[in-house]
Amino acid sequence: MEDFVPPAARIRAQNGAAVILVHGHGGERSYLLPEAAMLAQRGYGVLLMDLRNSGQSESAPTTFGVNEVNDVRGAIEFLRRQPGVDPDRLGLLGHSMGAGTVLLSAARLPQIKAVIAESGFTSLEDNVANGMRRYVNLPPFLADALIFFGERAAGIKISAVRPIDEIALINPRPVMIVHGALDDLVPVTNAYTLYAAAREPKELYLIPNAGHYPLPPAEPEEYARRITGFFDKYLLLRESTLEKTTKVVTT
Repeated sequence: MEDFVPPAARIRAQNGAAVILVHGHGGERSYLLPEAAMLAQRGYGVLLMDLRNSGQSESAPTTFGVNEVNDVRGAIEFLRRQPGVDPDRLGLLGHSMGAGTVLLSAARLPQIKAVIAESGFTSLEDNVANGMRRYVNLPPFLADALIFFGERAAGIKISAVRPIDEIALINPRPVMIVHGALDDLVPVTNAYTLYAAAREPKELYLIPNAGHYPLPPAEPEEYARRITGFFDKYLLLRESTLEKTTKVVTT
């Protein structure tokens, strides 16, 4: 299921840019309403979507980004049919599991022209296994057993979910890594590692007083400036920065 706000008249007149918002595990599309409102006020088209097994979507195994790429693919096809949306000006913003999903999606779907990953993880194995042992305080054999049965239910191996291995494939399209410095669920070290693995153009935005969720309230004005500034730079220009760079290199 999805909620869609079309690009405002001033954006349609310019180029019809739109952004797909992807929530985290255990959430649904309303979890990113503040981000959606911020982008809609800026004039962007905004699509809030429920991933599989979330909100009003049909029940299906959650795969932490692997099969959720197909949900993003469906969202892209939806936007391509909307009047006023330029299918060559599409961005992604995802949080937590949604961050992993948008990184994997942007690496595999060339229709995406700019991506922001918030509170994202390098790999599911590193974060879920270690987090389970650390926060739930389970003996290793019980944690491993839970992971085993979780893998069987999802139909994937935990070791298969590795945005860190694919983030470089987003190049030459831009990526921004956003993370709360106080995140105790997905440690901020994930952000540094993802940023190091990404290729230019890339940006790293650490929010000093933010945890895992939500991020905008920690510093709302700076957050809005950084997020909209990134999409403005790469989606709103009639001739994109990437196209200009290509012309300089090839002439």
